[in-house]
Amino acid sequence: MFMIKKCALIFFLLLSFISVKPQATPATNWTKTDCNGNSHTLYNYLDSNKVAVMIFGMGCSSCIDAISYFSGLKTQYAITHPGKFKVFYLDFFAGNTCTANVIPVLTGSSLDAGFDNCTSDLANYTNATPMTYLVITAGTSHSIIYSIKKNIFDFADSVAIKTSIDDFFNTLGVNEIKSIKNSINIYPNPADESLKINLDLKNSKNDYKISIYNGLGKLIKQDEISFTNNSAIINTKELPNGVYILSLRADSRSVKTGSSNNEVIITKRFLIAR
Repeated sequence: MFMIKKCALIFFLLLSFISVKPQATPATNWTKTDCNGNSHTLYNYLDSNKVAVMIFGMGCSSCIDAISYFSGLKTQYAITHPGKFKVFYLDFFAGNTCTANVIPVLTGSSLDAGFDNCTSDLANYTNATPMTYLVITAGTSHSIIYSIKKNIFDFADSVAIKTSIDDFFNTLGVNEIKSIKNSINIYPNPADESLKINLDLKNSKNDYKISIYNGLGKLIKQDEISFTNNSAIINTKELPNGVYILSLRADSRSVKTGSSNNEVIITKRFLIAR
């Protein structure tokens, strides 16, 4: 009887630690002309299975921190998910203009666009008047995958922010990547001195670019590899023990399950353990 009660207690405790994600809320669409005169429509980006970050700001130091942080993320995702990560700055403070307030804070950044007069857009997400407010949307469902829990940008939130984006790319996935992700196998995993890649290819003579990143996202190794009988071997002798991401860049026409002419990137996580 004691064992039954003990098992029931453990089961209850396990249930209490299960993280239940709330149902995703769709973002509100907008079409805007940016400070350089270019037109943007949010849903056009999302319908292409992209991530779109909206930084609502008023030109404060917290806004500049957010712009700096997301400029760094754009550099990272330009390697692993080129063209799939968009960041927009939306100034909501009454009286602020592109010339006086938006362009100056975006100078030197890599954000995709800045807009002024965005008070009504902010009202779609909060009734507060924050210094900085963050909304991250993604995918054809137009889902909000992250929204800031504070009224300022805090670098302490950077892990949660990046995790939400990585979860979309790695779990929900971009359609082109998701459609072929199961066609690649890597083994042994954990690996020691070498890692073998099997990929279902139409043309085994094609060359592919591989990139290996460590757990912090730092590029460790990059090379061109060729497949023989749909297999290739990567030398991993020089890699210390740890978690790594293998990124394989290829034209989707070279993969049997692909149908577009776009370049796609397949990523796989592996371990080095000796």
